Amino acid sequence: MKNSLKLFVAAAAALFCIFSAPGATLETGAEVPELDLRAWLSGKPVNLADLKGKKHAVLFFWTIGQRSLDVFPRIIATANKFGEKELQFIGIAPDSPEAVDKFIRNQPLPFPVAADNILKTLYTYMRPNDQVPLAAVIDKSGKLLWRGRPEYLDEVLPEILSGKYDLKGNIEREKFSQAVMSAMKIKDYPTVRKLVDAELEKHPDNLELLTLKINLAGTLMNDIDTAEKTAEAGLKQLPRNLKLYEQLIRALHQAGADTRLPVWFDRLVADFGDQPAVLIRFARQELSQPVGKLRVENAYKLTHAAYNAPKFADDRQKGLIAREYAGVLYYCGRPDKALEVAKVSMQLLKNSPNPKEYETAKDLVVYYNTVLRMSKAIR
Repeated sequence: MKNSLKLFVAAAAALFCIFSAPGATLETGAEVPELDLRAWLSGKPVNLADLKGKKHAVLFFWTIGQRSLDVFPRIIATANKFGEKELQFIGIAPDSPEAVDKFIRNQPLPFPVAADNILKTLYTYMRPNDQVPLAAVIDKSGKLLWRGRPEYLDEVLPEILSGKYDLKGNIEREKFSQAVMSAMKIKDYPTVRKLVDAELEKHPDNLELLTLKINLAGTLMNDIDTAEKTAEAGLKQLPRNLKLYEQLIRALHQAGADTRLPVWFDRLVADFGDQPAVLIRFARQELSQPVGKLRVENAYKLTHAAYNAPKFADDRQKGLIAREYAGVLYYCGRPDKALEVAKVSMQLLKNSPNPKEYETAKDLVVYYNTVLRMSKAIR
């Protein structure tokens, strides 16, 4: 995770926990105690002492419910990917042995699973701002290296196994993360901003910090000027970064600063005029706004640029983009232009592998033609 603050910034968005860990928990870098669990329900019981000098341990805390169930495919894939040569995965559920046993019969995990309904082990590892599902990694010497959301294991484990993991840096990031989340919980946004600014001084090109500050300033603090300046600074560090555009445009919409959008869409077109699919995606977002916030001029600018892009993947892509552009022309009160572009779309989609696309294109030509004829007939 070279120069990456992804783990704690993503966590800052999660402002509630399923469990609230009381008191002090195990410090990152400290030696871990032996597991204190109620019952082992699948696989062979594991003692951490037996793994010392042999394997790293990966603890996966989960609960009986959809939130954890959604993570199961990812954690199973991760366990299978890294295997058992250097890692020992252990599933720990803070529920009764009977409930856990029943659950894993239908949703089995490919590693030992235990119940922890007295919550002793969970609270040993869970920090005040953590939430379940939660993962923790213990090294071969028995020290806690990392804990966080299970989906980040695929990023963390290769660094640990290769010996490139920066424990000191992780501890610093962890302290920052906890400070940010504590301030966010009480809506102390000025403190969050100071914390983020201090980190940006050290990591000015960190995308997660930049997007966090844009969201904080634009959405939570209603400071649109700072949000835009942060995006400007970010694009100097990370030219043509789509996430910066996405975050700023979302923040401007949420703050009701729609009048500032055209300038940013001009820049988006300048940066991504060669990627028509990107422009169409933003155009769709504009068209999905409530009627009071609908800005068809933005959608027109984006779809027009997409339709006139210098290159397309194939005729089908241009045909589908032409269809989108025709729709916007119609919304703008130009059924004549919509009909003209719809005919182009129909020709381009004639050999589409999906026959429905061509049929839809034909139907739209008929529709726009009818509208145009009726508009001339009505006086």
